[in-house]
Amino acid sequence: MALNYLELNEISNEIIDKIRGNHIANISLINSSDVILTFSFYRKEKLLISLNHNYPLIGMVDKDISFPTILNKLSDELRKHIKDTIVTDIRCVEKERIIEIILQKTDEFYVKREYFLILELIPHHQNLLILDDNRTILFANRYTSLTDKRIIIKGMKYELPIKQESNKELSVNLEAYRDYLKEYLSTSMSLRLKEKYSKLIDTIKRKIKTATNKTDVLTKEIEEAKTKIVYQEYGTTLLTMKDDKEFIEQYIKDNNVPIDTTKSYIDNANILFKKYKKSKETITRDNEQLELNKELLDKLNNDLSSLNDADESLYLFLASEYLKSPIPKSEVNKLAPFYVTIDGTKIAFGRNAVQNDLLTFKKAQKDNYFFHIKDQAGSHVVILKKNPNDNDKTNASELCLALVNKEAGEVQMAEIRDIKKGQFLGQVLFNHYTVIRINKVKDKIKVALNKVSRINL
Repeated sequence: MALNYLELNEISNEIIDKIRGNHIANISLINSSDVILTFSFYRKEKLLISLNHNYPLIGMVDKDISFPTILNKLSDELRKHIKDTIVTDIRCVEKERIIEIILQKTDEFYVKREYFLILELIPHHQNLLILDDNRTILFANRYTSLTDKRIIIKGMKYELPIKQESNKELSVNLEAYRDYLKEYLSTSMSLRLKEKYSKLIDTIKRKIKTATNKTDVLTKEIEEAKTKIVYQEYGTTLLTMKDDKEFIEQYIKDNNVPIDTTKSYIDNANILFKKYKKSKETITRDNEQLELNKELLDKLNNDLSSLNDADESLYLFLASEYLKSPIPKSEVNKLAPFYVTIDGTKIAFGRNAVQNDLLTFKKAQKDNYFFHIKDQAGSHVVILKKNPNDNDKTNASELCLALVNKEAGEVQMAEIRDIKKGQFLGQVLFNHYTVIRINKVKDKIKVALNKVSRINL
């Protein structure tokens, strides 16, 4: 959603009323293009500045947003020049999508100096600049060359872009903009994770490409081997009709049988049998490899798609699995699902979508039993034991209900082999399942929840 200069002017007026006289207490980068400023006295909100290529923007956002900052040139320069400065004013350049934030800072000689944070929020031409009190460029997020019409180089005076005349009538719709800002912030946080874990994403994509190529190679080998199955028939015919030279010669010609004319029909038959046997072995071996490769490819694609709506927990877990420099085990285990012990049996469960996904599709075995409350959102519950008895299954079903504070209800039960990932993280699709009806959750289930432990991933 691109802002026009009228909207930008209203937004800047709202912002200055909130942050005038505040120190810039902290500067954080969500990702390579989105900056968050935190202030000393006004704590109700934080200021988001986005240098998004298509839709650069500015606005106040939820104060509770929290994340480790990304360190790069932009964050270093912002911290160097504007951290601890006081916001004295914000103004818009007339009929331009450019905001000037006027800052003040006392130097080591106790002289008050003025700085300018320039935000050019022009789609496809966005920029952030820091100027000194002479409006000389101290830093720009995007520089130009000396041959460009408008020169942006460190040490030169700042000049406004060439004004583009427009007769378009503009309107102000700040309510729609505020809704968009919330949506954009969520997208921005997702982008942050993708940038931070770009090595993980690239690694998974590379493995997908390798596995896909292997599928193509194996499929080609199988198809080629299938063409040699007929060699068994050729060899058998050569052996049985070896004394009928005229028939054999015509048979070889009609069927284009590959033979060595320097060898006897018997020797050629043996060669054909060996090629037939080898082709059968190739087909069997490659089909086995193809099935294993398909399972790997499915896992890789599922892991990659899971990252689309994941929080950092899943990124950390998959990083520990795929990257050569793994995350410390102690850190990974902080993400792990939980378990309780009831009647001597460990029953595991997740408290969020990531933990549910890790438990069901990473930790559980194919023959473990899976439980989920019927027709509503809830925890994944898995019995960590082969061949659980009816008592174990009842306990797991009651645990499903206790985790959502229900005393009675219906629970779906299936083996892990009979479920698969859904479209969203933590979503499960059943091939088939059994429904267990619970009339009352026993007290021992609630007591067990007072003592939970983490699964060791």
